Amino acid sequence: MSRTVLIHAEAAHIRLQMFDMLRGVARVLPGGSSPIRALRAQRPDVVLVAVRRRDRQQCLALARNIKTDGRQPPLVGLVDPEGALSDPSTACERSASDGCVSGPLDAELLTEFLARLGEPGILLLGVRKSGRPGWRGR
Repeated sequence: MSRTVLIHAEAAHIRLQMFDMLRGVARVLPGGSSPIRALRAQRPDVVLVAVRRRDRQQCLALARNIKTDGRQPPLVGLVDPEGALSDPSTACERSASDGCVSGPLDAELLTEFLARLGEPGILLLGVRKSGRPGWRGR
């Protein structure tokens, strides 16, 4: 079964990359300028929020708002292509997100992240700050 995924990314190039990478594995919806309004109108299974350095606090607040909006909140995943989050696990806990994928955008990694999002615990995938591939798992 294909999931419906809403993408919120302020940076157009990140939004387009994510859309292209997930187009074949999910029904992808744009978040638009008002992701909460889009969430309420479209009721996706998953919302992916791309985090940038300059607006990381707003992105984490948005993720928390998404998780607390309504009776059936979607799964929320943080996408951190720039390494803006120093501690992805803590960021997930504070934002009530279900997981985080860090490092340069990669179709295989993003697809795995989408497939595994929703498993028990916080899902962490990606590349460590040191640049070493590393943390896959919980």
